Amino acid sequence: MLTGAWEVGLSEIFVPRTWFNIGNHNNKYSITYEETKIVEKDYVEYDIRVKIDEGTTDEDVIDNINQSIEEKCGHFVLFALDHRNINVHTAPNYELHLTAAGAPRLLTMLNLPREDRIIKTSESFVFRKPSKTNKDNVLKIIARNLKRHFIIRTTRFNHKYTDMDNLHHELFQHINFNLMQTGIGGAADFIFDFKEDKVEITVQKNVELEFRLLYAPIFMRMLSMTKDVVLTGKTLHVLQKVDRPPLNEYFRVSITDKPTIPEKVKKTEHLELEVGFYKNSEQLFSSFKHLAFNHLANNKV
Repeated sequence: MLTGAWEVGLSEIFVPRTWFNIGNHNNKYSITYEETKIVEKDYVEYDIRVKIDEGTTDEDVIDNINQSIEEKCGHFVLFALDHRNINVHTAPNYELHLTAAGAPRLLTMLNLPREDRIIKTSESFVFRKPSKTNKDNVLKIIARNLKRHFIIRTTRFNHKYTDMDNLHHELFQHINFNLMQTGIGGAADFIFDFKEDKVEITVQKNVELEFRLLYAPIFMRMLSMTKDVVLTGKTLHVLQKVDRPPLNEYFRVSITDKPTIPEKVKKTEHLELEVGFYKNSEQLFSSFKHLAFNHLANNKV
């Protein structure tokens, strides 16, 4: 048996008897484990080693580069051979960094001078196969925030708003529909309260709603907004009557896509066995949470 404080991963323990009396003084135990969380970052850097061996075919060189990139950060940067050209494709928020010290053969392969180079947009280069091998070619890929903007109409196209008493309800239904039609349904939600004559606007994380008097004067007056405003989180607005629908008015939705990385976090749980009499070791060990016990010969487990 274990006495005192122990930290056990995989261990073989001797069981001295077949019955156990567990009380409040000997029923506590703790479990420490690792949990993987997906964490958002403002930017993420990936250092990627690429091996170019002499005698390797052009296609294999490109495949090796792409495989090395994919293993680290996916398909956001891609090399493609097109006859005697090599195309470097980069996603909008990704940058490829090549340095003269770290990636001389890759610079040669792209027919670039031996100087540091940053590729932020997709480009095409004349392919030039390196004449020498260099096992320490290191390229850096940086993933940054990507902010996407969408224009959302406050009314539905070609819809005639004749029922002014029901205008609020119709407008918020149509705005939610327009968000969905734009492909960002759920980024924001307009919930109309009939009884209180208010609207609750819920904006999701990393999303902003920008209202400007220049582009939505009637709609903003309806929401009791007197100046340009950017909404985040959850807000409640008292509705005002307006004399006409906000035709041809709009607001902007901005969504920030942040790069993510998995991070391992250590967690500890403090647990307790149920107090009582256990007739045998099997009964006792089955009461432990998150632990597995395998009975062996000679009273070992």
